Amino acid sequence: MQLRQLGSSDMIISPVGIGTAPMATTDDWRIYWGKQDQNAAREAIHKAIDIGVNWLDTAPFYGWGHGERLVGEAIKGKRDKLFIFSKCGSINDGSGGTIENLSPESIKREIDDSLQRLDIDYVDLYFFHDPDPNVPIEDSWGALQDLIQAGKVRYGALSNHPVELMQRAQAIAPITATQNQYNMIVRDIEDDILPYCHENNIGTLAWGPTKDGFLIDSFDLEGLEDKDFRRKRWLAHPDVYSHLQTFKQILTDIAQQHNAKQIDVILAWLLNNPMLTASILGVRSAKEAGEMTGCLSIELAQSDLDAIQAGLDTFKRVTAELRLVG
Repeated sequence: MQLRQLGSSDMIISPVGIGTAPMATTDDWRIYWGKQDQNAAREAIHKAIDIGVNWLDTAPFYGWGHGERLVGEAIKGKRDKLFIFSKCGSINDGSGGTIENLSPESIKREIDDSLQRLDIDYVDLYFFHDPDPNVPIEDSWGALQDLIQAGKVRYGALSNHPVELMQRAQAIAPITATQNQYNMIVRDIEDDILPYCHENNIGTLAWGPTKDGFLIDSFDLEGLEDKDFRRKRWLAHPDVYSHLQTFKQILTDIAQQHNAKQIDVILAWLLNNPMLTASILGVRSAKEAGEMTGCLSIELAQSDLDAIQAGLDTFKRVTAELRLVG
């Protein structure tokens, strides 16, 4: 596996990392992914490690702490095989919703809680989960530097932050990495965030590469549980979903030509962007984990990339005409 350096850090990571949001799902978490077997979740982490994946992304927000506890159990005796990334800032508002709190006091409280749940002494990378409009990022980023000095965090990072806030943080201390939604449907970061990070040697991680699973050939909208959050996504609208199936047939055809799986094409397309360091991939079973690195065995031809782009252009046009866009 060809590893990649994450920004200016000493972390050399696999091109794909373990995403733990789907496996952290619980009945009382508002982003419900459907029932999750906990043994299967642990087996997924173990399988990913076995095939050479060497980093894992989690957060207190995932299942309101359940994700970190699950990770803590799964990595016992395996801490030296993984870089552990977590986050802070997205807080339970007490009624199932979320508020952002990046005050220095909250950040310092959250890291201690995370380390306890993970049962480790430090995290390798610590993200601000989302911007907090009520706290100057200079104050928040300064507090994170204190955690680095204390040895609880090795490197600081930002998730879902615009370039303007990244620039303000960078003026205080270096940003090691950023994490943003990036997939075939959502490509906003190509305009500003990826170029800025590329110019400033900031590592870039993509979350949501399969667009909540909608891009996967095995995705079954009708088979989702009634309270699965994806039933309310714009892609689930019957007219949009129908056009999405037409686009996905292009991915299926390309996968067949390469004797690969559709997920391989999706990830290979992402990793073809030289400004992207790596992608997070949510997995829920050992089978899914075992397919994480198949993308590294294929190389998309220019004709493949052109076909994907043509299909995306058509999908974007027809959904715009329907006035149904995400």
